Amino acid sequence: MVGTPITPAAENEIRIATVQLLETPELVVDNSTSSAVCDALRGLFTAEAASNAMAIDEVDIELSDGTSKQQQKEIPPEAGREFLLWNTIPSPTHHSLLCPQRLFCILTPDEFRLAGAFTTDTNVM
Repeated sequence: MVGTPITPAAENEIRIATVQLLETPELVVDNSTSSAVCDALRGLFTAEAASNAMAIDEVDIELSDGTSKQQQKEIPPEAGREFLLWNTIPSPTHHSLLCPQRLFCILTPDEFRLAGAFTTDTNVM
C-alpha cells in the first residue's frame, strides 16, 4: 500500500476507525478483507516487517582522540510474539446466543503457550 493514493472516503473510514480505537479497547472491522482500514493495517505491518528485516542503525561513536566514526548497530531480535484471537459465535448450537470466545497464544523460540476463554449459552433448551 506504500505509494498508493488514498481516496477521501477511505481516509474518512480510517479516521473513524482510529477514533473508535482510541475510545474503546477493541475495534470491529466490517468487511475486513476489502476495507480501507484493513489495507492501512496491512501496509503498517508490511512496513514494520520490512524495517525489522533491515534492523541496522548507524550510530555515531566518539573515539578517545576526539574524532567520531559511523558504526552499525543491530537491533536485537524480538523475544517472542503474542497473539489474541477474539470472536463471538452461537454456542453450543447455532440457535444459541452469541457468546464471546478468546484464544491467547505466546510464541517464543523455546516455548509455546495457549490459553483459551470459551463461553456457552446456558439457556439452551
